[in-house]
Amino acid sequence: MGCGRTDDGQVGLSADHPIMRDLAERKAERAKLLAEDPTKELAVVEELVPVPTLIRFPPPPSADDAKPALPSYSADDEGKAPANPIAQVSAGTRHNLAVSRSGHAYSWGTGENSQLGLGPDVATQLTPIRIANKALDSGFKVEFASSGGQHCILLASKPA
Repeated sequence: MGCGRTDDGQVGLSADHPIMRDLAERKAERAKLLAEDPTKELAVVEELVPVPTLIRFPPPPSADDAKPALPSYSADDEGKAPANPIAQVSAGTRHNLAVSRSGHAYSWGTGENSQLGLGPDVATQLTPIRIANKALDSGFKVEFASSGGQHCILLASKPA
């Protein structure tokens, strides 16, 4: 579960989550009012998730789908066991890492300095996505992850 700032995906909720839909509607309404009267003083819409909220993860990779997408939000899923249980999380300054019980690492948030492990072209990742590369895809199992301010560290082992 996560809460707090979400302007760069720090909490990892998808756009179809009710909290994020509500935030988008409030921002659109504020933009509309400002377009009608630019001199109007309006409160800034804080991009916050105010209460601990379930963060969803993509299912583990399979032989048929090496990089499965994050499933759409469904109220029917509330209270169900996750398809991809998470064993450990680490919160950086504006990004996060998670390790699944199956040994896969996921990241989301701000990645301007490649701290997400997703390559130099990913400045922001709004929802959790699996970190994939040659080393991890060659049979390594991630055991632990740690997030820093502008870096991350994964501890991985290769089963015998």
